[in-house]
Amino acid sequence: MNQIRLISTNIFVAFLSIIFGLSVVEILLAFQTKNKTNLNTEERYIRLELLPPNIRRQVVPSNAYLKQTDSFNDQKKYFIQSDKSGAIVNPHDKNTFYNNKNLDIIFLGGSTTENMYVREDIRFPALVTKILNEQKFCKDRSCNILNAGSSGRTIPGSINILLNRYQIPKPKKVILMHNINDLIFLLRGNQNWSSDRHLVNVTKYPLIKLNTYITQFAYNFPNSYALFINAYNKLGFSNEFSEADKFSTLDKLPINQEEFIKKEFIKSLDIFISICQIQGIEPVLMTQPSRLQDYSISQKFIKRFPGLNYQAIVQLHNKFNNIIKSYDSKGILIIDLDKLINSNEENMFDLFHLTEKGNILVAEEIVKGLQK
Repeated sequence: MNQIRLISTNIFVAFLSIIFGLSVVEILLAFQTKNKTNLNTEERYIRLELLPPNIRRQVVPSNAYLKQTDSFNDQKKYFIQSDKSGAIVNPHDKNTFYNNKNLDIIFLGGSTTENMYVREDIRFPALVTKILNEQKFCKDRSCNILNAGSSGRTIPGSINILLNRYQIPKPKKVILMHNINDLIFLLRGNQNWSSDRHLVNVTKYPLIKLNTYITQFAYNFPNSYALFINAYNKLGFSNEFSEADKFSTLDKLPINQEEFIKKEFIKSLDIFISICQIQGIEPVLMTQPSRLQDYSISQKFIKRFPGLNYQAIVQLHNKFNNIIKSYDSKGILIIDLDKLINSNEENMFDLFHLTEKGNILVAEEIVKGLQK
């Protein structure tokens, strides 16, 4: 016992001696150095706005989310599962999983594409996979199709995923649907490619950062973390909005500001299309369907739009869809879901998210578009 105590004491003294020695050396070097050395305690990385790979968990909408809906079935249980790339899969169809030998189509977009609160095999990317394979669209083999949508993502985030995650193998087609997320992002005064949205900071000294333990808890105890998040959402602790996010009485943007956000949107679409064409990928654009014209559901929509009233957002959303449709004249395949889908409570349970029936209709229209 005495011997163990002696060894422990020696180790402790040796450790203190090393720390003391390094401190003395650091002080001496500081006196000799004319320029002060500043150590950065954080590292920055590009963030892929995808789900964590290889997860499966139940997802529960918050009370705030439910207040925005009028035909959402909250009696069902909803699950989301990802493959090794972070794409959303139908667990019953291997052709919706990432395959490093073959990749035919990728769907990129926000929560309308992600389709979190829909049965896994009814999400429209999964349905498109099933229909195209039944029709032998890829001829002598099965089509491999990925749903790489993610809630809240803008076009730069989707471009980032295409460039940094899905280049091996290159997809043959990439189907992009963006509108409202980019519109809100730009209305908040942001500028594409100059924000920190696509970056993540990682501390070099994690022991003194609370966020470190939160992150590790999520990774090491995923079931408990999911249970906590679901309970948090269900109880509605995060339902309040700040004063800065409330509706404005402004019914129209200044001309220069509207032109700015339209140019930023066009610039992002141009970059996406150019990257696809350089890589030999066929870009496909889809307009975003919505129930913005439905007054009854608009009154339930508690998400605040920055700087504008509701009607002004309706007009800008339509203008963004018209911008997307204008690429038809440039030889880009356009699938005009905003025109093709009847925007009612049977097809959409809120302003932008599809019901199971809506997903079926969208899948059918996408297949028709791809067959042209």
